[in-house]
Amino acid sequence: MGSASWLESLFPSIPPPPAKEKEPKIPWPAPARDLARSLLRVRQLTGVKDGLRIERQVEGFDARWGNLTSRSKTSAIVAPTAWLVRSAADGGQTTIAWCDGRERSIFSPAFQLGRVRTSTPLDLQRPPVELSDFAMTPLDHSYASYSVELKPQGNQQTLLVLKHPSNPLYETRILVDTARHVTLRIESRQSGAVTFTTTFSEFVQVAGAWWAGRVEITDGQGRRTSVTTQRFAVLPAGEFDRQRKQELAGFPQVQLIREPLPKLADAKRAVAIALRNRWRRQ
Repeated sequence: MGSASWLESLFPSIPPPPAKEKEPKIPWPAPARDLARSLLRVRQLTGVKDGLRIERQVEGFDARWGNLTSRSKTSAIVAPTAWLVRSAADGGQTTIAWCDGRERSIFSPAFQLGRVRTSTPLDLQRPPVELSDFAMTPLDHSYASYSVELKPQGNQQTLLVLKHPSNPLYETRILVDTARHVTLRIESRQSGAVTFTTTFSEFVQVAGAWWAGRVEITDGQGRRTSVTTQRFAVLPAGEFDRQRKQELAGFPQVQLIREPLPKLADAKRAVAIALRNRWRRQ
């Protein structure tokens, strides 16, 4: 175990400030790009005046026997000026991450240990709610190096067939509902055989957009490996502030590491000054 491993295990890690996404050097054709961007729902997710609640539960299964092997839960509240996400997993510690436009922080309520850094405008726009249907990240950015072919399927559905030049036998097929602007299915194929499928279903309309209430992943034999259930709801007036205050009630007692960490030379200098001042007072 490394000398700093104990620190990493006690203090939950905090991601670096997000970088502004660059447009691909070789953009997709306009029709494909427009279809990809129609799936984005960041504005609807983060723009609700009184706040939006997102609750997610992810269950993992043994594909051979169908036994439940893992479970995690996430509860998020998101508003234009702040967000807060509580995450918990069976056998793991609970963490609370939040951002208020000034600071981005994460801490463990059990250990009362955490990290904090100055936030950026992009932090507010990217709450860690782990949606997997390209609502938060442009599809054409995720597959920027892939060729794309559009195949209309009827019933206001279009299939995107994505291939990478380095592996022509592998392809990703993404079925899109062009009326509701949502992903219906993501299918991975190798040499024509399906290797895994992600299916989005039980859609609900909240905050002016459609959201999947159920996400199921199956392997190449159609066996379930993961099921995610999601619930979305607009918060009543004042509820966001009430919930946020409740979740952060113990935050003043949390011992925080402020990032970025000081350089070694600066830390040594600070220690030397503190010791010198202490010696002078004696």
